Amino acid sequence: MKNLKNEILKKKNTAFKSQSRTHYHLFPVFCAVLLLMVQSVFSQANESFSPVNNSSVINNKVAQNSADMQTLQADFVQEKHMDFLQMDIISKGKFWFRKENQLRWQYTNPYAYTIVINNGKISIDDEGRESEFNVDGNKIFEQVNNIIVTAVSGNIMDDNQYKTTVLENDNFYKIILNPKNSDVQQVIKEMQLFLGKSTLQIEQVKMIEPTDDYTLISFKNQIINEPISAGTFTLD
Repeated sequence: MKNLKNEILKKKNTAFKSQSRTHYHLFPVFCAVLLLMVQSVFSQANESFSPVNNSSVINNKVAQNSADMQTLQADFVQEKHMDFLQMDIISKGKFWFRKENQLRWQYTNPYAYTIVINNGKISIDDEGRESEFNVDGNKIFEQVNNIIVTAVSGNIMDDNQYKTTVLENDNFYKIILNPKNSDVQQVIKEMQLFLGKSTLQIEQVKMIEPTDDYTLISFKNQIINEPISAGTFTLD
């Protein structure tokens, strides 16, 4: 396991030599906060889509789902695809969220790495090496914080920081979010959300980078509106 971990970290550092290790782990955090709009287990949705005539109906239902949700916790499996690798990198862990602005994203396998967002501060534990950042003054961190607030309010499709496209087929709605901020565009090219038509539950979230590499995250064992202790959102 130690050799596997070292090999994964070596490949990641090579692939992201122009980005920090922190920014790499922020990709799935973006996916997690998008999940806060509605909750479900993810599945793949690879079908052709056409434009939706009236997206406001979808937006209103998403907003209602978000209003009803106070806490969310789940297990996750992250698939990181990079073209130069023959196999995707698979990571696992747990995720906690509590309104208004508290989130913990914790990798447990094959390495330990935790990101905590708590009321304007981002704390990181990289296998015992702890660091802390203020959201203000860091454009990427500000985007993470802003999207949490927007997702919780259920207004992600109205956010003027993203160009939004809503498509549909017989089974799914596909929401495409393209960031307008030039700093974010250097890290994220596009975010895709797939919602089941009958339930408006998210069944897939995909984060695409400028290189067309992508991160795909599946959430399992969701627990909604159960109490979460304040200590969950610290590194202690």
